[in-house]
Amino acid sequence: MVAALRSYMSAGLAVTTAGLIAVAPPAPPIAVPATVALETQLTAGESLWNVPLNLFQALVNVPAWEIHALDTLAKSLFYSGPWFAGSPTNAWGEDPGDMGHFEGILQMMFPFPQISGAGHEGDHSFPGLGQQLSMLANVQVPIDLSCAGLDCLPAMPTSPITGFTWIDQTLWSLLIASGLQNFPLIQNWFQIPFSAMMNGNTFYFDPNGPGMVNIGYAHDGYYWEGTRTLAELGLNPEDYPDIDPDAPLMPWAGSHYAMDFDTPFINFFDSLMQPFDADNFKLPDLVEFARALQSMFASSLLAFNVFTPGSPVCPGPCLLLEPGGNLFNPDDWNTPLYYWLVKLVGDLWPGNPVIDEWMDAYDEGTANVSNPEMIETQAWLWRLGTVLLDIKNPLPPDSIIDSTTYLPSPEQLQEFFGDYWYNIFDNVGIIGPFDIQGLWDAVFNITPE
Repeated sequence: MVAALRSYMSAGLAVTTAGLIAVAPPAPPIAVPATVALETQLTAGESLWNVPLNLFQALVNVPAWEIHALDTLAKSLFYSGPWFAGSPTNAWGEDPGDMGHFEGILQMMFPFPQISGAGHEGDHSFPGLGQQLSMLANVQVPIDLSCAGLDCLPAMPTSPITGFTWIDQTLWSLLIASGLQNFPLIQNWFQIPFSAMMNGNTFYFDPNGPGMVNIGYAHDGYYWEGTRTLAELGLNPEDYPDIDPDAPLMPWAGSHYAMDFDTPFINFFDSLMQPFDADNFKLPDLVEFARALQSMFASSLLAFNVFTPGSPVCPGPCLLLEPGGNLFNPDDWNTPLYYWLVKLVGDLWPGNPVIDEWMDAYDEGTANVSNPEMIETQAWLWRLGTVLLDIKNPLPPDSIIDSTTYLPSPEQLQEFFGDYWYNIFDNVGIIGPFDIQGLWDAVFNITPE
């Protein structure tokens, strides 16, 4: 297509500037007007003469494709789940939930499917900009199991240097930024030069490579795949003895990627030269637009809701009464706020298939959200990150700075403060007593089991 495009552009330039050079196969020396020869060659199938009408049609179709982009972005937010709590689709680095975000945003920026990749969501091999940028991010920003969604020493929880969390967080950030402190999250980031994926070269996502094993199992949803085992990826587990055959691998593990950002634009130009077809007009549907807005609003309440179990704003249970539950039964208080908000938006105008699909997935336990173990771990970590004296966390074994000898031990602090004040300091956050259970135990001097 590149060669054909160049030949058509050369022919168009010759006709426009000179009007004398004929573009035709070798033939007997018979004088033929250049314009006649060009028309004979280009009107059969692809032709530059088709460009104006097809370009007009592409511009008319922009509103409809923008609606499609809005719908894609809403689905991607539903698929990835809450952003303020770690999950298999919300880890530091590229996870299965990120591809849809790239696709939705690029579709809104370029409302032409040949460029953005609209209509091929979730296809890792399609050369649209959304797919290509997602795959490029998968290469450059892999996750690290030691620092993906939960603890990430020495930053989370903050390891003590002075013992005061807000000071220690600043010190660790400076040490990490200066390179004096190793930080596992970023040690494999941006390690592959772009030249290694250009000029026909391909990058192979080796299942043994960095970031191929996810922090948990991600479910399929909408257009996108979740994690896959070796067998589900079509790979022989015996060829990968170092990988647990049941490990949740990224859906792109075992695939290839070649960076080629010219292809989407060449494909778009090629579509403009195709014979014009009036049936390809795609007019906007106001009902679809309204449904996409409803989906986007509901998915935003899910994704960007800070009152999510395990988030820094709500590191306790942060749960509400489940549907049909008993108000006086504490076991029935286990439904996140985002569930009720999504349900409320869906009930205002019932029948939205995007919202209904997520609600069904949540009820079936296949929605991509934090599991109870992750919520409990994150709540513990956030509480430690907000205490006045951060006295529980040792430095990592490979730390550059070892200040533990200069700090009192937890046993010494407990002896100094006594059980009551030790528990108060250890559980009360800087901006509020988030750990209600811990504060209750501290006040009433309840010894944990």
